[in-house]
Amino acid sequence: MMTKEILKWTLTTILVLIGVFVLIRLGFWQLDRLESRRQFNQHYLEQISSPIINLNDEINHQELLNMEYREVTVSGYYDFTNEIYLQNQAYENIPGYRVVTPLKIDNNKNYIYIERGWISLEDLKDIEAINRIYAQHQNLEGIIRLPQSESDFGGKSSNASESNSQFFLYVDLDLLKTELEYGILPIYVQLKDEDDNQKPYSKLPDIEITEGPHFGYAVQWFFFASLLGIGYPFFVWKQIWGEKNRSRE
Repeated sequence: MMTKEILKWTLTTILVLIGVFVLIRLGFWQLDRLESRRQFNQHYLEQISSPIINLNDEINHQELLNMEYREVTVSGYYDFTNEIYLQNQAYENIPGYRVVTPLKIDNNKNYIYIERGWISLEDLKDIEAINRIYAQHQNLEGIIRLPQSESDFGGKSSNASESNSQFFLYVDLDLLKTELEYGILPIYVQLKDEDDNQKPYSKLPDIEITEGPHFGYAVQWFFFASLLGIGYPFFVWKQIWGEKNRSRE
């Protein structure tokens, strides 16, 4: 009987220790997320307050990878033959695509992909007519965005079987480079908001400069860990004291 009691308390203690460890780890995870958010906020504020970059000028391409959200200008001509469409994109609760088109940079041997904006599923049928509006020389303003190499769920960027599919889940420049005959910059540009509501509809992301709820969540997890870590020994002591009193009776 005593062996069963010892085994029961041993297993319970192990579970409590595991619980305390998990709660503490969750608390530090929230602190890590808080630090990441602070770093993002600092980076974002630095970039939006920095001078505008003209991508037609000579610039170290690798440095661009450290300048996400920096405002840029670029001029050139679109190459609609290598245009791609990002799937599962909604605008005002309407499903559609985001149009991403390579631009031949003036006086430059390189191209850069431009995220031009959103179109509906029906608009895709008229994309050639829409593109004809932009066939002339373009002077563009936007912000630097970084490409992805895989989705948040580990899926491929192109979910079609053929290698030359125009439909992607995100901008995967590594894959696009293998399908093009010219060089492309390691970043892409998301166009600034347009006022004329001309398709594609361009809209920059809304960025909130906050630290979020991470600190509060961290405090909660640490509180639960301390509650369990301090409360359990007190509970054990109370149980043992109660057993001694009952044995005396």
